[in-house]
Amino acid sequence: MGAIDLRWLTEGVANYFSTMEQIENTGMNSGVKFNAVSEQSRGMAEWVSENFCQIQISKLEPANAHEIYPDGFGAIADVATRLLVKTTPDGINAVTNYYTLLSTTPKSDAFYQAFGKTKEEFYQQYQDECDQGFPTLIEHPEGTVGIKGNLIFTDGNQAFTNYMITFCKFQTSECGPSAVIHEDGAFVVYLELGTYYQASLNPITEGEPIGWYNSKGLVKDSSCGGLIQVKEGWQITIMVDLKNIIPCNR
Repeated sequence: MGAIDLRWLTEGVANYFSTMEQIENTGMNSGVKFNAVSEQSRGMAEWVSENFCQIQISKLEPANAHEIYPDGFGAIADVATRLLVKTTPDGINAVTNYYTLLSTTPKSDAFYQAFGKTKEEFYQQYQDECDQGFPTLIEHPEGTVGIKGNLIFTDGNQAFTNYMITFCKFQTSECGPSAVIHEDGAFVVYLELGTYYQASLNPITEGEPIGWYNSKGLVKDSSCGGLIQVKEGWQITIMVDLKNIIPCNR
């Protein structure tokens, strides 16, 4: 399935279908509740834009690309595939069509026939989007405001980019979006004005929430998590001690 020609696409497609299946079947991905794949895309796109735009997508074609670029490969492949799907009229069906065409059609022709653009045109589109922060993938719904925040590890020696913060509406338990943490601990997330949220700290990879934020630190369970009301110009600082996650006694 194109593993040698387009290693990034093989990886990205596998991640896309896995994420879609998890959300459709369980409403969850990486231990977080989402209503759609698009909600899960924002944080990953922001992270790639902040950290990996210097890696050209063409460099991720070889079969061993995941070994050459171990830090960024999975995330870049994921975001590039989602961008390709979103900017192709046939959406995810175009990917299936591409792999079907490969058995009878030269690779460059198969890409053009399936996606309506040459591979080189898409690579330039990806680079332009990455440099601009992926505006096509990071849509900010009406009624939301940008919230700036900072994550501080009081126990030190933690890599911020290994984590993301997911915001869940208190009244409905609907989760998303997730904010990917930059190298300095800063993050930006768009939330609905006036709405009450709870926030969980999650690993950037698969896994359950590490804990839920309240004014005293991280707690084990969402039932003890603090409430955050979104206001214009509001900023949040989340202090975390991963060695001392507070039990929930309710």
